[in-house]
Amino acid sequence: MGVRVLYEVLEGAAEQRLREPAFTFLDSSLRPSVYTYGELFHRAAELAARLESAGIDDTAPLGILVRSQKEQTLHYLAALHAGLLPAILTPPNRKLNQAYYAETMAAVLERCDFSALVTDLDLGELATPTFRPFTFERVGRTAERRRERRSPAERPNASFLQFSSGTTGIKRGVLVSDEAVLSQLETYSSALGLSSEDVILSWLPLYHDMGFIACLNLPLAYGVHTVVIDPIEWVTDPSIFLRAASKYAATLAWNPNFAFAFMAQRTRESALEGVDLSRFRGLVNCSEPVTFESQRQFSERFSGYGLRGDVFWGCYAMAETTFALTHGTPDDLDYVDELGPADDTSVRGRVQVSVGRPLAGVTLSVRSAEGVELPERRIGELWVKAPFTF
Repeated sequence: MGVRVLYEVLEGAAEQRLREPAFTFLDSSLRPSVYTYGELFHRAAELAARLESAGIDDTAPLGILVRSQKEQTLHYLAALHAGLLPAILTPPNRKLNQAYYAETMAAVLERCDFSALVTDLDLGELATPTFRPFTFERVGRTAERRRERRSPAERPNASFLQFSSGTTGIKRGVLVSDEAVLSQLETYSSALGLSSEDVILSWLPLYHDMGFIACLNLPLAYGVHTVVIDPIEWVTDPSIFLRAASKYAATLAWNPNFAFAFMAQRTRESALEGVDLSRFRGLVNCSEPVTFESQRQFSERFSGYGLRGDVFWGCYAMAETTFALTHGTPDDLDYVDELGPADDTSVRGRVQVSVGRPLAGVTLSVRSAEGVELPERRIGELWVKAPFTF
């Protein structure tokens, strides 16, 4: 496939809904900043023209390190429009250890060999060519290393660079091809029954594959309105998620497992006056081991606010496979399993919750360390074959 393939797909979806809301970015008081599809892609085109004039090498990734999700979204789309390979990087926040952040970010920049970095942060002298957001003014040239510009033929067949979670070490960049991302969006949207009538609600960071795919690229590809909460605002006051869900009649949201118990435990009753959660048709539990207890706490706490009993959906996902590999609902056979694995492990006897069945085209196999396929109810390594593997 050629340059700008993903952008053209997203732009084509936008052209069908130019006056409809694409993103609503909320502050801590639920005050909105709304972009229609027309406004969003017009602004992205303006920024892309400036990016193109900056002469950035399109054969290596462009790092996007800006603080707000609104700015991340605009610069991501601008980079796609300009035929570049965007990568949204983790911005600092008050919850992060700053020394650790600086160390890991320096390692990421070195490992991924970015062509340039767009940032609103003062990072000192960097070896990577650095530009300010929106204006793309060049800054901090003195420490830049000289890198050979590759030929156009050496441009990777990729739409963007995204990152593994980093739970086992420094985050690793994953170049995702046009074929892989388009296949993922089509397959997963079909499993979800996604339509332009849905409203997605998200507090998820866009530098993580769950937020990046499920709450940025997926809704853009299918003309869905997405309501966005800043992650730190959510951590500070988790009731903002519930109040926003009620105000905007949200139908879908993705959360890591801990978030359900966190919201159940940390939300004040006084913050729930008038809240209605009845429009939710799917709350996807993903990116962490799913526990029955976390879902039970959320369900019991908020069932009196219209929350459906069948609202929890399962998903197993990896950045290395673009995102989702499975999808499941409580209607699935053995959605809740009280037996667990046959192996003598610590999870034996605990209630297990299914993360669903493989998506169309996905083959999953549980194998031993020697690569031998294991029988049912055994713990082992997960082998994956999918059309959206990097």
